[in-house]
Amino acid sequence: MAIIDRLSVQFTPAQQTAILGDVNAAIAALNAVQVVTLTKEERQSIHAVAEERIPYVLKAVNNLGPAYPALIGPAIPTVSAQDALNSWAFLKELGMAVAELQDRLQDLGLNLGNTALTYMDDLYDNGKRYTGQVVGADVVVDELKGAYEGQGPQTPIVPNP
Repeated sequence: MAIIDRLSVQFTPAQQTAILGDVNAAIAALNAVQVVTLTKEERQSIHAVAEERIPYVLKAVNNLGPAYPALIGPAIPTVSAQDALNSWAFLKELGMAVAELQDRLQDLGLNLGNTALTYMDDLYDNGKRYTGQVVGADVVVDELKGAYEGQGPQTPIVPNP
């Protein structure tokens, strides 16, 4: 979907509470299972399942290990590997939902921020245009000029009708 010009929405306090409550409940549910906090270096160095290896991992855990138990090492029993794989698959699915949520948050936030910024631009430009003619124009320019300083020449924006 394209940028929505002059987009403005309002989340009711009940909606805000419900959304944040649901997100916090999901975080708490994950934390209740297991908390793992890796460093940046650990994330880069961990022996992780690459996309092209998923079919092989599935085959090893679900078929080959159970079919040939004499070849299973002592460190990880098949049931532990199966639990890990099932939980990993769930987390991949959850990650896709979280990525979709993140995309929606970012896109809506960018669009709403654009509306608020355009409002500020219009107010500032009108303040500059009408300084000495309209009461408060000088106050608006003085209060908002910090947002524009150091950005080079500003092209005036025609106010929204």
